[in-house]
Formats: sequence, C-alpha cells, structure tokens
Amino acid sequence: MNGPSQMGHHHDNDDYYPAIHSQSGSYQQGTDYEHETQSQGLHATVAQLIANVRRLSDANGNLETELTGLKETNLCLAAQLDTVEKTLGELHEKFIDTQKPMGLKTTANSHIILKSIIQPLFCQLCGIDCDTNKKTQIAALAAIKPLDNQQPFELSSEGTWLWHPDWLGTVDSDLNAKFIREIADCSVT
Repeated sequence: MNGPSQMGHHHDNDDYYPAIHSQSGSYQQGTDYEHETQSQGLHATVAQLIANVRRLSDANGNLETELTGLKETNLCLAAQLDTVEKTLGELHEKFIDTQKPMGLKTTANSHIILKSIIQPLFCQLCGIDCDTNKKTQIAALAAIKPLDNQQPFELSSEGTWLWHPDWLGTVDSDLNAKFIREIADCSVT
C-alpha cells in the first residue's frame, strides 16, 4: 500500500540522518569524511617528510663541519710530518758524516778519540809540554806566532822541528796547510 499518505510522509528519523542522499543518490557526507581523512594523512606524510629533510640537512651540515675540521687537521699533520722528515734527513746526514773515514767530511771536534790524538800532536809539534793542564797548553799554543821568514817550522837545539802555524790565518794558507798535513801524517803513523 503505497498510497499518497506514505509517499509524501516525512519521517522523524530523517533529521537524524541529514543529507545522506543527494539528488543523484550518492553519499556526499561519507565522501567528505573520506576526503578529510585522506587529506589529514597526506598532511601528516608531508610534515614527516619535511622533518626528515631537516634532519638530513642538519646531519649534512654537521658532516661538512667535521670534514672541514679533518681537512685542517690533515694539513697540520702533513706540515708536522714534513718537519719531522726534514729533521730526520738532517740527522741521517749527520750520522752518515760521523760514519765516513776521517779524511772526508768529519771534524776533529766530533770525534773524542781523534781529539785525544790530535790535541797532544799540536803541542808536540809546537814544542809545548804535553804534561801541563789543558788551559796552560791552550795559552802556550795561542802565544805561538808565525816565523818572520814565513817558514812553517824552525829547528830546535835538540834537532826537532818546532812548528809555527798562523792561528789567525786561513786554514788553507800554505803555512797552515803544511802544518795540517804534518798533523795528518803524524796521526796516521
């Protein structure tokens, strides 16, 4: 019985479900709810992505700062290594020089044994008593002057040569070269 009385009748329950049906018959309110739920999910995802990008950006900035610090440290270490290598090279050269035979690049001052041979020879060749103390020997050596005739030595009353090097002259002057050669010859024999 579908009479006119029921067809146009408005139920009390219609206010409880407002606008569920549109004229086309689709569920508009349900669609709006789903759209709102999807929109909220999309906003949450975008917010999460932005937070992740910020964290990655901060981490990248921290890594760049750390990398700059490491580069500076590396440069400092490289400079220190260069200094150490240079110093080791110099020490190596000095060590090699001490290992060379006496006639090459060594000096009497760097060899205690050689000093103990050469220093008394200076005194003997110049006619100075070797039994005196070192200070007296040095003073006596310093008092020796070159001969007026420019000869490297004179003959003593005992028949030995008394050398007269020129302490203020150059090492390679003729007079001093002869004295040095005599020292070398005496130290080898």
